[in-house]
Amino acid sequence: MLNAMRTAVLASKTLQFRHAPGCAFENPERTVLQSEASLRYTHDLTHLDALWLATQGGADSIGLGAHLGSFDVGKSFDAVVLRASPTVRPFRGGIAESYDDIIHKILTLGDDRNVAEVYCGGVRLKDDRKAPPSKRKCDELAASGVKKYGDI
Repeated sequence: MLNAMRTAVLASKTLQFRHAPGCAFENPERTVLQSEASLRYTHDLTHLDALWLATQGGADSIGLGAHLGSFDVGKSFDAVVLRASPTVRPFRGGIAESYDDIIHKILTLGDDRNVAEVYCGGVRLKDDRKAPPSKRKCDELAASGVKKYGDI
């Protein structure tokens, strides 16, 4: 998930320069070039946008937005709890340490070492003190008909 979000943001930034005169991505058959400001606005996918697309936006796109994608009451509790360490290092003096900055850093630098806990259907499948989550356990929960936290 982290890699997909990172790639989406990088692709968005690349597309901002797609029609710049002399750019390697320039389309020679295109007669009207968009302004730089227009391209930046059109293709400005932030890390928070990518996070929304990976959660509620993804659930909405497959028609399950009423059941998945956020922490709203009544929705299935499928979640990954991320921590900043070990890939994100704090800076002395509090520079760039707002919540948005930390999320940006985790989404940019994060990997499986940042996963602190995993929940599927409201059941904790992994935490730092236990073995990694098992796909079989998640499949068993799904097969048992668990739809939301209250069903367990």
